[in-house]
Order: sequence, then structure tokens, then C-alpha cells
Amino acid sequence: TNGGQSWEPTGLAFDQTGRDGSLTRRVIVHPENGQRLVAAGLFGIKTSEDGGNTWNTITDEMIWDIERHPDDPNVLYASTAYVRNLDAGSAGIWKSTDFGQNWTELEAGIPATGAAQRIELAISPSNPDYVYALACSMNRGFYGLFRTTDGGDNWEERSDSPNILHWYSGSGSGGQGTYDLTILVHPDDPDRIYTGGINLWGSEDGGLTWRMASYWAGSPSRQSIHADQHFLAYNPLDNKFYACNDGGVSRADEIVLGSEDAAQNYNTYSFQTQWEDIAGGMQISSFYRLGLSRANPGDLITGAQDNSTWIKQNGNWKSVIGGDGMEGLIHPENPDIIYGSYQYGSIAMSINGGDDFFTISNNIPAENNERAAWTTPFMLEPGNPDVLYVAYTNLYRSPNGGSSFQQLS
Repeated sequence: TNGGQSWEPTGLAFDQTGRDGSLTRRVIVHPENGQRLVAAGLFGIKTSEDGGNTWNTITDEMIWDIERHPDDPNVLYASTAYVRNLDAGSAGIWKSTDFGQNWTELEAGIPATGAAQRIELAISPSNPDYVYALACSMNRGFYGLFRTTDGGDNWEERSDSPNILHWYSGSGSGGQGTYDLTILVHPDDPDRIYTGGINLWGSEDGGLTWRMASYWAGSPSRQSIHADQHFLAYNPLDNKFYACNDGGVSRADEIVLGSEDAAQNYNTYSFQTQWEDIAGGMQISSFYRLGLSRANPGDLITGAQDNSTWIKQNGNWKSVIGGDGMEGLIHPENPDIIYGSYQYGSIAMSINGGDDFFTISNNIPAENNERAAWTTPFMLEPGNPDVLYVAYTNLYRSPNGGSSFQQLS
């Protein structure tokens, strides 16, 4: 109640042994009565009439998203979830006209099970009868974009390709739709939409055709934002667009779509949106592992979730090795020898203090078909730091710092 300076718990609490069962995805506050709340998540939908002190369960359907009508605060749209790994729940779109007390399922044409998993919703600010539903498939790629232009009475599938949730050009299969998925309608044009998965795409004809708007290249010289888009928003107070992703928060005056061939040339195309990274100073990075230098106290290597591996030397930081930074080690006697890694056991080595890295995990014979943990452990032998041990499905020993490996188990 004081702008975030202090916090106190509400009456909505969960048994934490339920793990993801307690995940809250949306909280809606009635703009005309701050005591009226709607909370939604994997636990279902709950409402409160007293500012969160007490709650009523409306449904236990697993919820992915809830969006509020911009002009009529009592009108809400919700999307329910089907979870493939659990074979639980049902995918669908629902509407409430009494601020969440009662709900009606809409006939959007999305199968309840076995086709779509996550659905994200967006309402057009300029014409709220336009509602979009972005759905991901069983393999977490693009299932389809659906739209109503009459407030939910009738729906049309606008497109199911290209795969705008794919890692690259949209021509492949799969994606990360159950992890990163978001959609936004332009504030002045109900046909202009933006979607986020791994990268950013957009459409100027209501989702019939698509153009890439940003591709994550990991290079600060490219006009692109970080990968894995979780939320897109427009702020009418400063007339800027905001993107929340695994790299933090970025903003832009306008999101500019690439040309029709941008997706095919994603790795070289120069996207025109001028993004400003505003995450500096936010203490939001998560680090998996930390390796200290014995020879140069204060120097270190650390792996950050979704934000590469970082080295600190002489008080200065630099990013090395892309992907999710994982385990890292610095040779205790020769600080020019540094080991870093990223997800699923890809290990790289530097012999010039981190200026350049080369992969050493590929020195394990491919025919061994080794599998690795997300964060793969490795270590240097305490009495002989030229010897490296790596734990995949089997344990490996390198007597020469990674040039060759011997299987021990």
C-alpha cells in the first residue's frame, strides 16, 4: 500500500510442498475498487472482496493467463492449460462479465487436450472486441493464432505458420512455448500485433502473415533484445513499448518489423528497433557456479542463468562463452588457464586468460553417446591441477587439461 516500500502477506497461501501447484500467474485489481482482486494460476481462479485477506475458489482449472477489458473492468478473459507431461488439464478460453465470479467457455476451436498446451491472450486497447489467443503446441512450437472481433462470440484461426516460436528462422519445429510466450496488440491498431517466444515477431494484418522483429544474436552491436520473451507491454504514460525477457527489461519508442526476408537472413539482418536496456542496477541475475583464482585473489569466473559466463579480472567484468553459463574453474597455479561451460556439458577452455575459448568437451568420443546434466560438474585434481574430471553419464578423466579423456566408469 506504499508503492512497494514494504510488503505483508495476504490470505492467499500455499503448502510449498505442492511446488508448482502454488504458481500464481496473474493478479487483477479492480480499477474502481482496490479491495476486489482476482488471482489465477495453476491452482485455478480465486477472488477476494477484502483486499486479499480472504479468498473464494471459483475454479480449480489450471490457468495460464487472465486479461481485463480496457473499458469495462468487469469483463475478463482467461485461458486454461493442458500440460502434456502430466496429461492433465484442458486448453480453452473463458470469459467473465462479473469480474471473475462466473465464467463461460468460448468456442475458439482449440482442442481441449493433445494439441495445444499454453495459451496467452491479448485485448486490443483501441477496439476491445478484438481478442487474440496465441497457442503453443505439444512440442512447444507454434500451434496457432486465434482471433475474435466480436468479444468472443466467434473465433477464427488466423495462422499456424511460420513457427514464430522457433529458435531461428521459423522453418523448423519445436520451441519453448511453455516457458516463454507473450502477445501484445498495438495501442492504436487492432490488426498490428507483436509476439514473443525465443525471438520477437510481429504482424500488420492480424496474424495472417508474420515478420521477424528481433533475433537474439548475443552481440551488443546488433539492434536486438535478449532471447526468451516473457512479457510485452505498452505504457501510455511514456508512449513506450517494454519487453521483459531473460536478459532483463528493454524499452523502445516503436517496434519496427523486419523485411519479408529478415527471418531467412536472421543472422545478418540489421533490425531497426532501437532498444534501450534499462535493467542496469537491478539485482536480478542468477548464478549457477563460481570459480575463484588462487593466484590472483579477487579474480573469478561465474556462470549466469541465460546470461553467459562472466570473468572478473583486476576489478573489470567481461562476458565470455554464450548460452547459460554454468561451472567455471581457474587453474590454481596458472591463471591464464580458465575453464567455462554452458548447458548440458559443453565445456570450453582458455589458455590466454579468457581472451579466447575453445571447446574441449568434443574430445570425448562421439560414439560414447554421453548425456549430461543441465549443470554438468567438473573439477581439477587438488594435487595435480593439470588433471580434469568431468561427470557425464559416466565419469571421465583428462590427464592433460582436456586434450583427451579416459572413461573411468
